[in-house]
Amino acid sequence: MSGGHQVSVHWSLVMKPWSLQSPQAIDEVWSGVEGHRQAMTASGELAERRRAQTLLWMQTMLRDRLLGHFDDDPAFRSAREALAGDVAAGRLTPTVAVDRLIERL
Repeated sequence: MSGGHQVSVHWSLVMKPWSLQSPQAIDEVWSGVEGHRQAMTASGELAERRRAQTLLWMQTMLRDRLLGHFDDDPAFRSAREALAGDVAAGRLTPTVAVDRLIERL
């Protein structure tokens, strides 16, 4: 049983039935790992994925820290919790709730 699954323009995942109790199978798996890294590095895709991941981390950290900063204010935290309850109950849309929170800033 072997097949391929396209996970990248530069690499296809190959599936084989191996037993990792066999030293030969471990060598084949490791060879595949190295081949993947070489292909992704040579194409520039690895660097691009890392850049994209780094930007995503930055955006996530900014959101988390901003929300944490505002949640340090008891009035803001209380308003956010109340609006979240309204959204969960279907009384407000998420957009209206966020707009109301932004107006408080």
